[in-house]
Amino acid sequence: MMVDDDQSILNMLSRILDMEGYDNTETANHKNILSLLEESTPNLVILDVAMPKLDSLKLRDLVQQRSHTPVIMLTGTCEVTTLQDTKLLNADDYVKQPLWKKTLLSRLVAKLRHVMAGNHRQN
Repeated sequence: MMVDDDQSILNMLSRILDMEGYDNTETANHKNILSLLEESTPNLVILDVAMPKLDSLKLRDLVQQRSHTPVIMLTGTCEVTTLQDTKLLNADDYVKQPLWKKTLLSRLVAKLRHVMAGNHRQN
């Protein structure tokens, strides 16, 4: 699942994931997120840190409490430079914007491998 208020980012992410053979759900509407999460449990959530009308960190917590689903945070506005910064966000990983296809895919594939192997952290 991809959550970002920028439709161009969602379109780019969707194209990248489609080309790599991944099914994906996307939303730019903060009101749709909870209903999408109730309909299905995604294997991974890609979530923009800075979204209007939505506290992304609270949403991240909600996703992780409900399903222990790994969350990759997209950040363009805050400086996430170390593993410690990632832990402060309580994220499984992060990708700085502008997005780089190789970086995004390598992190996505790594997280999905852990999920499929049953090795994802349990809170």
